[in-house]
Amino acid sequence: MDQSITVLLPDGRLIDAKLPAGASLSSSALVAKLLFGDQVTIDCKPIPSVWDNVENMPRSLELQTIRFHREADPQEMLQAIQNPDGRRPGNLLHLPPGAAPPPVKPPAAPAASGSGDSSDPIAVLEKARTVNLDRASHLPNFIADEEANCYFMSPSQGGWQLSATVHSEVSFAGMMQTKQWVTPDGKLIPGLGIPAGCIGWSGGFGSYIKPVFDPECGTTLTYSKTMGKPGKQSLVFSFITPLERGCYPLTFSGFERAYSAHEGNVVIDAASGDVLSVLVRSRGFPKAYPISEIEESAAWGFVRIEGETHLLPVSYEKKLTKASGGTGRVQATYSKHRHFEANTNVTFQ
Repeated sequence: MDQSITVLLPDGRLIDAKLPAGASLSSSALVAKLLFGDQVTIDCKPIPSVWDNVENMPRSLELQTIRFHREADPQEMLQAIQNPDGRRPGNLLHLPPGAAPPPVKPPAAPAASGSGDSSDPIAVLEKARTVNLDRASHLPNFIADEEANCYFMSPSQGGWQLSATVHSEVSFAGMMQTKQWVTPDGKLIPGLGIPAGCIGWSGGFGSYIKPVFDPECGTTLTYSKTMGKPGKQSLVFSFITPLERGCYPLTFSGFERAYSAHEGNVVIDAASGDVLSVLVRSRGFPKAYPISEIEESAAWGFVRIEGETHLLPVSYEKKLTKASGGTGRVQATYSKHRHFEANTNVTFQ
Protein backbone atom coordinates (compact mmCIF):
# COMPACT_ATOMS: atom_id res chain seq x y z
CA MET A 1 0.00 0.00 0.00
CA ASP A 2 1.05 3.63 -0.20
CA GLN A 3 2.05 3.79 3.49
CA SER A 4 2.42 0.12 4.49
CA ILE A 5 3.57 -3.33 3.43
CA THR A 6 1.89 -6.71 3.96
CA VAL A 7 3.63 -10.10 3.83
CA LEU A 8 1.65 -13.33 3.45
CA LEU A 9 3.11 -16.21 5.49
CA PRO A 10 2.86 -19.81 4.22
CA ASP A 11 0.22 -20.69 6.83
CA GLY A 12 -2.11 -17.87 5.72
CA ARG A 13 -1.28 -15.24 8.34
CA LEU A 14 -0.66 -11.69 7.13
CA ILE A 15 1.96 -9.43 8.75
CA ASP A 16 1.48 -5.65 8.39
CA ALA A 17 4.14 -2.99 8.86
CA LYS A 18 4.21 0.77 8.42
CA LEU A 19 6.65 2.11 5.82
CA PRO A 20 9.30 4.43 7.32
CA ALA A 21 10.11 7.93 6.16
CA GLY A 22 12.80 8.05 3.50
CA ALA A 23 13.08 7.20 -0.17
CA SER A 24 14.84 3.82 0.12
CA LEU A 25 11.81 2.01 1.59
CA SER A 26 9.04 4.14 0.11
CA SER A 27 6.17 2.43 -1.69
CA SER A 28 7.42 3.64 -5.08
CA ALA A 29 10.90 2.24 -4.39
CA LEU A 30 9.53 -1.15 -3.34
CA VAL A 31 7.16 -1.41 -6.30
CA ALA A 32 10.05 -0.65 -8.66
CA LYS A 33 11.99 -3.76 -7.56
CA LEU A 34 9.35 -6.24 -6.32
CA LEU A 35 6.59 -8.21 -8.04
CA PHE A 36 3.37 -9.69 -6.73
CA GLY A 37 4.14 -13.03 -5.05
CA ASP A 38 7.89 -12.48 -4.62
CA GLN A 39 9.38 -14.40 -1.68
CA VAL A 40 11.00 -11.98 0.77
CA THR A 41 12.11 -11.59 4.38
CA ILE A 42 11.29 -8.40 6.26
CA ASP A 43 12.82 -7.06 9.49
CA CYS A 44 10.67 -4.75 11.57
CA LYS A 45 10.79 -2.82 14.82
CA PRO A 46 7.86 -2.42 17.23
CA ILE A 47 6.34 1.06 17.44
CA PRO A 48 3.55 2.56 19.54
CA SER A 49 0.33 1.52 17.88
CA VAL A 50 -0.97 4.09 15.40
CA TRP A 51 -4.24 4.00 13.49
CA ASP A 52 -3.98 3.94 9.70
CA ASN A 53 -7.00 5.98 8.61
CA VAL A 54 -6.60 4.98 4.97
CA GLU A 55 -6.54 1.24 5.63
CA ASN A 56 -8.73 1.48 8.75
CA MET A 57 -6.51 -0.72 10.92
CA PRO A 58 -3.79 -0.34 13.57
CA ARG A 59 -0.03 -0.39 12.84
CA SER A 60 2.38 -1.58 15.54
CA LEU A 61 5.41 -2.50 13.40
CA GLU A 62 7.66 -0.40 11.16
CA LEU A 63 9.67 -1.87 8.29
CA GLN A 64 13.47 -1.66 8.66
CA THR A 65 14.85 -3.95 5.93
CA ILE A 66 13.50 -6.16 3.18
CA ARG A 67 15.45 -8.91 1.40
CA PHE A 68 14.41 -10.51 -1.88
CA HIS A 69 14.91 -14.28 -2.14
CA ARG A 70 13.26 -15.46 -5.33
CA GLU A 71 10.14 -15.34 -7.44
CA ALA A 72 7.14 -17.39 -6.35
CA ASP A 73 6.76 -20.97 -7.51
CA PRO A 74 3.36 -21.95 -9.02
CA GLN A 75 1.87 -23.11 -5.69
CA GLU A 76 3.02 -20.00 -3.86
CA MET A 77 1.64 -17.79 -6.61
CA LEU A 78 -1.72 -19.59 -6.45
CA GLN A 79 -1.85 -19.05 -2.68
CA ALA A 80 -1.10 -15.34 -3.14
CA ILE A 81 -3.72 -14.95 -5.88
CA GLN A 82 -6.40 -16.71 -3.83
CA ASN A 83 -5.79 -14.57 -0.73
CA PRO A 84 -8.29 -11.67 -0.73
CA ASP A 85 -5.59 -9.20 0.35
CA GLY A 86 -4.09 -9.16 -3.13
CA ARG A 87 -7.34 -7.74 -4.48
CA ARG A 88 -7.82 -5.03 -1.87
CA PRO A 89 -8.15 -1.49 -3.28
CA GLY A 90 -4.85 0.36 -2.98
CA ASN A 91 -2.56 -2.63 -3.52
CA LEU A 92 0.28 -1.31 -5.70
CA LEU A 93 1.59 -4.79 -6.63
CA HIS A 94 -0.63 -5.88 -9.49
CA LEU A 95 -1.52 -9.46 -10.31
CA PRO A 96 0.87 -10.96 -12.89
CA PRO A 97 -0.28 -11.10 -16.54
CA GLY A 98 -2.71 -13.94 -17.10
CA ALA A 99 -3.44 -14.43 -13.40
CA ALA A 100 -6.99 -13.98 -12.18
CA PRO A 101 -8.89 -14.43 -8.92
CA PRO A 102 -10.85 -17.67 -8.47
CA PRO A 103 -14.02 -17.73 -10.60
CA VAL A 104 -17.18 -16.47 -8.91
CA LYS A 105 -19.49 -19.27 -7.89
CA PRO A 106 -23.15 -18.25 -8.17
CA PRO A 107 -25.08 -18.61 -4.92
CA ALA A 108 -27.10 -21.78 -4.61
CA ALA A 109 -30.87 -21.44 -4.47
CA PRO A 110 -32.44 -22.58 -1.21
CA ALA A 111 -34.24 -25.87 -1.07
CA ALA A 112 -38.03 -25.62 -1.29
CA SER A 113 -39.88 -25.61 2.02
CA GLY A 114 -42.17 -28.55 1.46
CA SER A 115 -44.08 -27.55 4.59
CA GLY A 116 -47.16 -26.09 2.91
CA ASP A 117 -46.33 -22.53 3.98
CA SER A 118 -47.71 -19.82 1.70
CA SER A 119 -44.28 -18.08 1.69
CA ASP A 120 -42.04 -19.48 -1.04
CA PRO A 121 -38.43 -19.53 0.32
CA ILE A 122 -36.89 -18.98 -3.10
CA ALA A 123 -39.09 -15.97 -3.82
CA VAL A 124 -38.47 -14.51 -0.34
CA LEU A 125 -34.71 -14.93 -0.74
CA GLU A 126 -34.59 -13.23 -4.13
CA LYS A 127 -36.71 -10.36 -2.82
CA ALA A 128 -34.44 -10.07 0.22
CA ARG A 129 -31.38 -9.97 -2.02
CA THR A 130 -32.77 -6.97 -3.93
CA VAL A 131 -34.23 -5.16 -0.91
CA ASN A 132 -31.22 -5.45 1.36
CA LEU A 133 -28.48 -4.74 -1.19
CA ASP A 134 -30.39 -1.59 -2.08
CA ARG A 135 -30.69 -0.71 1.61
CA ALA A 136 -26.97 -1.30 2.15
CA SER A 137 -26.17 1.24 -0.56
CA HIS A 138 -28.58 3.82 0.88
CA LEU A 139 -28.15 3.46 4.64
CA PRO A 140 -29.15 6.68 6.41
CA ASN A 141 -26.64 8.64 8.46
CA PHE A 142 -27.68 8.65 12.11
CA ILE A 143 -26.46 8.78 15.68
CA ALA A 144 -27.42 6.43 18.53
CA ASP A 145 -26.54 5.93 22.17
CA GLU A 146 -24.69 2.67 22.79
CA GLU A 147 -24.43 0.79 26.08
CA ALA A 148 -21.94 -2.08 25.96
CA ASN A 149 -21.17 -4.64 28.65
CA CYS A 150 -17.84 -6.49 28.37
CA TYR A 151 -17.31 -9.95 29.84
CA PHE A 152 -14.52 -12.51 30.00
CA MET A 153 -14.53 -16.24 30.74
CA SER A 154 -11.25 -18.05 31.44
CA PRO A 155 -10.77 -21.79 30.90
CA SER A 156 -10.24 -22.33 34.62
CA GLN A 157 -13.31 -20.41 35.77
CA GLY A 158 -16.90 -21.16 34.84
CA GLY A 159 -19.29 -18.38 33.94
CA TRP A 160 -18.92 -14.87 32.55
CA GLN A 161 -17.21 -12.18 34.60
CA LEU A 162 -18.26 -8.55 33.93
CA SER A 163 -15.12 -6.51 33.23
CA ALA A 164 -16.47 -3.14 32.04
CA THR A 165 -19.57 -1.19 31.07
CA VAL A 166 -19.09 1.46 28.40
CA HIS A 167 -21.45 4.22 27.27
CA SER A 168 -20.79 5.74 23.85
CA GLU A 169 -22.31 7.99 21.23
CA VAL A 170 -22.06 6.17 17.91
CA SER A 171 -22.26 7.81 14.49
CA PHE A 172 -23.31 5.55 11.61
CA ALA A 173 -22.45 6.80 8.11
CA GLY A 174 -23.34 4.20 5.50
CA MET A 175 -21.46 1.02 6.43
CA MET A 176 -18.94 2.86 8.60
CA GLN A 177 -19.23 3.93 12.20
CA THR A 178 -17.28 5.97 14.71
CA LYS A 179 -17.80 6.26 18.42
CA GLN A 180 -16.88 8.41 21.38
CA TRP A 181 -17.16 7.45 25.01
CA VAL A 182 -19.67 9.31 27.13
CA THR A 183 -19.26 10.11 30.84
CA PRO A 184 -22.14 9.41 33.26
CA ASP A 185 -23.16 13.09 33.00
CA GLY A 186 -23.34 12.89 29.18
CA LYS A 187 -20.06 14.58 28.21
CA LEU A 188 -18.09 13.18 25.25
CA ILE A 189 -14.56 11.86 25.80
CA PRO A 190 -12.75 12.08 22.44
CA GLY A 191 -9.87 9.96 21.23
CA LEU A 192 -10.13 6.87 23.43
CA GLY A 193 -9.44 3.34 22.17
CA ILE A 194 -10.68 -0.07 23.30
CA PRO A 195 -11.56 0.04 27.03
CA ALA A 196 -9.58 -2.11 29.44
CA GLY A 197 -11.24 -5.50 29.88
CA CYS A 198 -13.02 -5.37 26.50
CA ILE A 199 -12.40 -7.05 23.18
CA GLY A 200 -12.58 -4.81 20.10
CA TRP A 201 -16.04 -4.46 18.60
CA SER A 202 -17.69 -2.33 15.96
CA GLY A 203 -21.24 -3.50 15.27
CA GLY A 204 -20.87 -2.42 11.63
CA PHE A 205 -24.34 -3.53 10.68
CA GLY A 206 -24.22 -2.67 7.00
CA SER A 207 -21.13 -4.83 6.54
CA TYR A 208 -23.16 -8.01 7.12
CA ILE A 209 -25.56 -7.42 4.23
CA LYS A 210 -23.20 -7.55 1.24
CA PRO A 211 -21.45 -10.86 2.19
CA VAL A 212 -24.77 -12.66 2.59
CA PHE A 213 -26.59 -11.38 -0.50
CA ASP A 214 -24.05 -10.18 -3.06
CA PRO A 215 -23.50 -12.93 -5.71
CA GLU A 216 -19.82 -11.92 -5.98
CA CYS A 217 -19.26 -13.21 -2.44
CA GLY A 218 -20.16 -16.77 -3.45
CA THR A 219 -22.37 -17.33 -0.39
CA THR A 220 -24.46 -20.51 -0.39
CA LEU A 221 -27.85 -20.00 1.26
CA THR A 222 -30.11 -22.87 2.33
CA TYR A 223 -33.66 -22.56 3.63
CA SER A 224 -33.94 -23.74 7.24
CA LYS A 225 -37.37 -22.98 8.71
CA THR A 226 -40.30 -20.58 8.94
CA MET A 227 -41.21 -18.87 12.20
CA GLY A 228 -44.24 -16.91 13.41
CA LYS A 229 -47.95 -16.85 12.61
CA PRO A 230 -49.48 -16.44 9.14
CA GLY A 231 -49.23 -12.80 8.11
CA LYS A 232 -46.28 -12.18 10.45
CA GLN A 233 -43.80 -14.81 9.40
CA SER A 234 -40.05 -14.76 9.06
CA LEU A 235 -37.82 -17.23 7.26
CA VAL A 236 -34.47 -18.52 8.50
CA PHE A 237 -31.68 -19.33 6.04
CA SER A 238 -28.32 -20.86 6.89
CA PHE A 239 -25.32 -19.74 4.84
CA ILE A 240 -21.65 -20.47 4.13
CA THR A 241 -19.21 -17.96 2.59
CA PRO A 242 -15.86 -19.31 1.36
CA LEU A 243 -12.59 -18.01 2.79
CA GLU A 244 -11.15 -16.77 -0.50
CA ARG A 245 -13.89 -14.21 -1.11
CA GLY A 246 -12.81 -11.88 1.72
CA CYS A 247 -16.19 -10.12 1.78
CA TYR A 248 -16.34 -9.68 5.55
CA PRO A 249 -14.57 -6.95 7.57
CA LEU A 250 -10.90 -7.62 8.28
CA THR A 251 -9.91 -9.56 11.39
CA PHE A 252 -6.67 -8.50 13.05
CA SER A 253 -4.74 -9.22 16.23
CA GLY A 254 -1.90 -6.77 16.76
CA PHE A 255 0.28 -6.78 13.65
CA GLU A 256 -1.20 -10.08 12.43
CA ARG A 257 -4.29 -10.58 10.31
CA ALA A 258 -6.00 -13.63 8.87
CA TYR A 259 -8.99 -14.43 6.72
CA SER A 260 -11.40 -17.22 7.60
CA ALA A 261 -14.45 -19.01 6.23
CA HIS A 262 -17.82 -17.79 7.53
CA GLU A 263 -21.05 -19.54 8.33
CA GLY A 264 -24.23 -18.60 10.12
CA ASN A 265 -27.90 -17.82 9.63
CA VAL A 266 -30.03 -14.87 8.64
CA VAL A 267 -33.66 -14.14 9.57
CA ILE A 268 -35.75 -12.45 6.86
CA ASP A 269 -39.21 -10.91 7.13
CA ALA A 270 -41.38 -12.93 4.73
CA ALA A 271 -43.55 -10.01 3.62
CA SER A 272 -40.98 -7.23 3.15
CA GLY A 273 -37.74 -9.17 2.60
CA ASP A 274 -36.05 -7.10 5.32
CA VAL A 275 -33.23 -8.69 7.30
CA LEU A 276 -34.23 -8.80 10.96
CA SER A 277 -31.13 -10.45 12.39
CA VAL A 278 -27.94 -12.22 11.38
CA LEU A 279 -25.47 -14.50 13.15
CA VAL A 280 -21.98 -15.03 11.70
CA ARG A 281 -19.27 -17.46 12.87
CA SER A 282 -15.69 -16.99 11.67
CA ARG A 283 -13.73 -20.25 11.74
CA GLY A 284 -10.74 -21.90 10.11
CA PHE A 285 -8.05 -19.42 11.15
CA PRO A 286 -4.40 -20.55 10.84
CA LYS A 287 -3.27 -22.61 13.86
CA ALA A 288 -0.60 -20.08 14.85
CA TYR A 289 -3.08 -17.17 14.76
CA PRO A 290 -3.96 -15.77 18.24
CA ILE A 291 -7.71 -16.08 17.55
CA SER A 292 -9.47 -19.42 17.03
CA GLU A 293 -13.11 -18.35 16.56
CA ILE A 294 -15.32 -15.25 16.39
CA GLU A 295 -19.10 -15.20 16.64
CA GLU A 296 -21.10 -12.03 15.97
CA SER A 297 -24.84 -11.41 15.95
CA ALA A 298 -26.79 -8.28 15.10
CA ALA A 299 -30.46 -7.37 15.19
CA TRP A 300 -32.43 -4.60 13.49
CA GLY A 301 -35.71 -2.99 14.48
CA PHE A 302 -38.06 -0.28 13.19
CA VAL A 303 -37.43 3.04 14.94
CA ARG A 304 -38.86 6.49 14.31
CA ILE A 305 -36.68 9.52 13.70
CA GLU A 306 -38.41 12.86 13.22
CA GLY A 307 -41.65 11.21 12.14
CA GLU A 308 -40.03 8.77 9.71
CA THR A 309 -39.66 5.01 10.27
CA HIS A 310 -36.28 3.39 9.57
CA LEU A 311 -34.97 -0.16 9.96
CA LEU A 312 -31.88 0.42 12.12
CA PRO A 313 -29.59 -1.56 14.48
CA VAL A 314 -30.91 -2.17 17.98
CA SER A 315 -28.49 -4.75 19.43
CA TYR A 316 -25.14 -6.44 18.80
CA GLU A 317 -23.11 -9.21 20.42
CA LYS A 318 -19.60 -10.51 19.80
CA LYS A 319 -17.70 -13.46 21.26
CA LEU A 320 -13.98 -13.90 20.58
CA THR A 321 -12.19 -17.10 21.60
CA LYS A 322 -8.40 -16.96 21.88
CA ALA A 323 -6.21 -19.81 20.69
CA SER A 324 -4.49 -19.76 24.09
CA GLY A 325 -7.83 -20.17 25.88
CA GLY A 326 -10.38 -17.77 27.26
CA THR A 327 -13.28 -15.98 25.60
CA GLY A 328 -14.18 -12.31 25.54
CA ARG A 329 -17.73 -11.12 24.99
CA VAL A 330 -19.42 -7.79 24.29
CA GLN A 331 -23.17 -7.15 24.42
CA ALA A 332 -24.33 -3.77 23.10
CA THR A 333 -27.73 -2.11 22.78
CA TYR A 334 -28.61 1.02 20.77
CA SER A 335 -31.22 3.63 21.69
CA LYS A 336 -32.25 7.25 21.04
CA HIS A 337 -31.58 7.02 17.31
CA ARG A 338 -31.39 10.44 15.68
CA HIS A 339 -30.18 12.10 12.48
CA PHE A 340 -26.86 13.92 12.25
CA GLU A 341 -27.20 17.44 13.62
CA ALA A 342 -24.95 20.44 13.00
CA ASN A 343 -24.96 24.17 13.68
CA THR A 344 -23.07 26.80 11.71
CA ASN A 345 -22.40 30.39 12.76
CA VAL A 346 -21.42 32.81 9.99
CA THR A 347 -19.92 36.18 10.88
CA PHE A 348 -19.49 38.97 8.30
CA GLN A 349 -16.70 41.50 8.78
